[in-house]
Amino acid sequence: ENWPKLGWGLHFYDFSASKKNASPTGKAHMASEIDLRAKWTHSDKLAISASYGMLTPDISGADNITQTYLNLHLTF
Repeated sequence: ENWPKLGWGLHFYDFSASKKNASPTGKAHMASEIDLRAKWTHSDKLAISASYGMLTPDISGADNITQTYLNLHLTF
């Protein structure tokens, strides 16, 4: 096989306003996000993937926002 069955990835995003006063906090930096992803491929017709993401706002007292999902990729 040319492709490995298990693949993974890590993405990091840094959100900033182009102008300091454009954000709700008055600061240029607004938030940071990290995403972890993994995909296992059985064949060209069947694969499964999972992801976990967390957004950390740069606002005092704001909670982190998380998202988790699992996908089944099936081709007929």
